[in-house]
Order: sequence, then C-alpha cells, then structure tokens
Amino acid sequence: MQSQLHVTNVQLYPVNESVSLKAIVQVTFNNVLKIAGLKLFEGDEGMYLRYPTNPKSKKKLCYAFPLDADLRTYIQEEVIEEYYNGTNT
Repeated sequence: MQSQLHVTNVQLYPVNESVSLKAIVQVTFNNVLKIAGLKLFEGDEGMYLRYPTNPKSKKKLCYAFPLDADLRTYIQEEVIEEYYNGTNT
C-alpha cells in the first residue's frame, strides 16, 4: 500500500444476534481521523467490510469510503485481523 493513510486503531463491538453481521467497527487513521459505523459481515466468500450509510437515504449512499482498491483491501485486512485476534472488544 502506497497511501500515507495508516490504520492506527480498530475498535470492534461484537454483534451476537446476527448470523452474518459479526461486529460494528470504528477505525482510526494516523491517530487523527476516526470513521465509525462500519460493519463487518461474514458471507459465503469470507469476511467483508461495509461502510457507513445514511439510513434515511433510499439509495444507501456511503458517508465515507476508500476510493482506492488497495486502500479498501488494506483497511478490510486490518479489521479482519483484529477480529480474529480478539484483542479489541
């Protein structure tokens, strides 16, 4: 990853009532920017991350999301690693 944006903290809030939704997530970047409301799901092809959307919007437009595929992959991998390590609940 060539971006100057680095994940410096991941906070997971496990969801036990759902089969596919595993956790609500907050990700901090460079200790200066936090994005809350991400959702970690488990699907047929493994774990994946969804970005926060406006629940009142019919189109479910995301508030924040990576524009670069490499950054998206990096963030998702960091969150999944934290989920499996179980160090942050």
